[in-house]
This record gives sequence, C-alpha cells and structure tokens, in this order.
Amino acid sequence: RIELESNGSLQQITMLELTKLGETKYCNPSDKQKSLSASILTKIAIEQKQAQNHRQHNSLHPTLTRQNKTMMINKASVLKFKYLALGGIGGRGGAQRFFLLANDIPFEEDLVTGSDWGASEKARVVASGENPCGTVPIIYASNLDEESAPAHLIQHIATARYLARVHGKTQGLSPYEEYVQDLVADEYQGWRSDWVHHAFNTKSEDEKATYKTEKVPEYLTKFEELYKKYKTHEIYLSVSSQEKSPLWGDAAVFGLVRDHILTGLLPQEDVAKYPSLAAAYQAFGDIPSVKAWIDSKN
Repeated sequence: RIELESNGSLQQITMLELTKLGETKYCNPSDKQKSLSASILTKIAIEQKQAQNHRQHNSLHPTLTRQNKTMMINKASVLKFKYLALGGIGGRGGAQRFFLLANDIPFEEDLVTGSDWGASEKARVVASGENPCGTVPIIYASNLDEESAPAHLIQHIATARYLARVHGKTQGLSPYEEYVQDLVADEYQGWRSDWVHHAFNTKSEDEKATYKTEKVPEYLTKFEELYKKYKTHEIYLSVSSQEKSPLWGDAAVFGLVRDHILTGLLPQEDVAKYPSLAAAYQAFGDIPSVKAWIDSKN
C-alpha cells in the first residue's frame, strides 16, 4: 500500500489497484510498462480514487434541492421572530427568545394576538407552506439573496439548536456537552405541554390545585436531579466555548420555571428548595439582555 498526495490530502491505494487502473486505462496490457510512467499511473489513481470518494459522498449527502438551499442560513441572515403577543409570559416562543437574548443573536419581533392567530394567521401560515404544522414560533431568516426566499425555521428547540450551530455557539463543545442540552430539552417538552394545559385549558380549579401542589414539585425534583447529574458547568448544563453563555436546554428550563411563577402555579420562594435549578434560574435571569427584556414587561 502506498500513499499519494493530492490537494494536500493523502490517498491510499495498493500496487494491485495501481496496476488494474493502468489496465483499465490502456487496452494493451503488454504495452503498459512502456506507455505508463509512474507519474501517469499516479495521476490516474488519484483521479479515479477522488471520483470514487465523490460518489460515496453523494450517496450519503444527496444533492440539495433549490428549496433545501433556501433553508441554509448564515450568521449574517436577518431573523424575524413570529410569535403570540403574550405580554410577559414566555411560552414556547419565550424559551426561544431567551436563548437568542442570552447568546446575543440579533432578531426582530413580529407578534400577533391570539384572536388574529386563530381567525386567519394560522390558516395562512399553513396554506403558504411557511409552517405545515400550523404552530408558532416561526423564525423567518432572510439570506440577503434576491434569488432565495426566506427560510422558515419551526419547532423552538430544533431552531435554537440550529441557530446555536450557525452562530458558532457550539464550536469547541464536546458531543457530550451538546447531548446534555438535548437531554434536558427533550424532557422539558412534556412538562411544557402539561403547563399549557393547566395554565390555559383546564376549567377545573381542583385539577389546577392538584397540579400546583403535587405535579409541579415532582417536575422540579426531577429536573433538579437532571441538573445535578448531567451539568458540565458550575451552574448550567453546558455553555458556549467563547462567551460562556447558556444554551437551548438551559433557556427552555428557565422560561418554563418563570412561566409557572407568572401564572401562579409556582410560588417564587419555592424555587430555592431546588438548589441546582435555583442557581441556574437566578444566573440566567441576571444576564443583562435577558434582564432588560424582563424589566421592559414589568
């Protein structure tokens, strides 16, 4: 086996492969030693080896369609955040907003009232293809390219994770440090849905009281244990390598704990019973950009 250098990278082939390549290229094997110098063989080998690698890459990464390409954004893309006008309450969009604020990712807000959303806007975003799921938040990312339509980023945790990568917030992180963010963000989803039901949908005061006194402490205990077991940072699950800012899982938990407090389902003083959660909640809320947004709603 020999190594051949091409474009700064090493290609490995065997002498048997080299000979077969020569026989393929030239129809008269008896003349190959006369007609093929080592340099020509080397060139043939490299070209065919690169072609093989290219075919393998394409089989794993199919060519992007034009629609796929419009979804590819970069740090210069202008972000417009569409969500419901909930005042100080965050909701799923609030978790995404807090992630953007904590990581200094610029964005504009496009808030719609609940009545407008139900009356026409939800149907419009489905019909237009902006979000086939008919949910918010949606982030519209303009690529500053006249030939490209804005990208429509949906699902708040997936979008936050994607934007973290686009903006280099995960650069230098280990796979495990990303994993702990995903682990907690995945578990958060069920708790978020339970909060929505009890804060807005249930008509039973008894059901709401049971949730507040029994289920919420169970959730807090579970997430306290998750933080104690999996956090890789003194306070947060993990942080960006340069700015040391919290990421999508931490933002989701902060937003949800805060929403419980604002909707009367968690007395704020009870957070202190869960030291790891309390430390993360306090630190996140003290981030200047996050604190400024919260103060603007008080």
